Amino acid sequence: MLTTAPPSRCTVRGWRVLVSGQVIQIKVSHLDVEPDEDEEADDGLSCSYDCLQLFDGKNVHSEPLSARLCGHVAPSTTFTTSSNAACIHFRSDYFTAGTGFQLDYHVVVSQLYLQTQRRSGTKFRLL
Repeated sequence: MLTTAPPSRCTVRGWRVLVSGQVIQIKVSHLDVEPDEDEEADDGLSCSYDCLQLFDGKNVHSEPLSARLCGHVAPSTTFTTSSNAACIHFRSDYFTAGTGFQLDYHVVVSQLYLQTQRRSGTKFRLL
C-alpha cells in the first residue's frame, strides 16, 4: 500500500515498484487532490495543478498506464503493467490541498514466469 498526505508546499514525488519476473496490478483506492476543470478535456479534467499518474515501466518516460488522475473520485479501473516495473508520479501545487491518495499494488505471477521457474527447478506454492 502506498499512501500520501496532502503536501504543505509545491511537491513532485515519484515511486518505482520493481518485482522479480512478474507483472504488477495497481488499484487506486482513494483520490482526493485538487480538481482542475477543463471543458476541452475528454473527461472534463485537465489535472494541471495536482495529479497522480501511473506508468508502465521504470520511469515517467515509459508508456502511461493511466491518464493524469485528479479530483475526488478514485478510478474503478485496476491497472496492470506489461512488465515487472511501474512508476508512480504525484505532483501538487501549494494552493488547494485534499487528503491525497492511496493505492494498493499486487504482484501477479504470469504463466511464463511459472514455466521458467519450473524448468530451473525452483519450488514454490501459490496461495
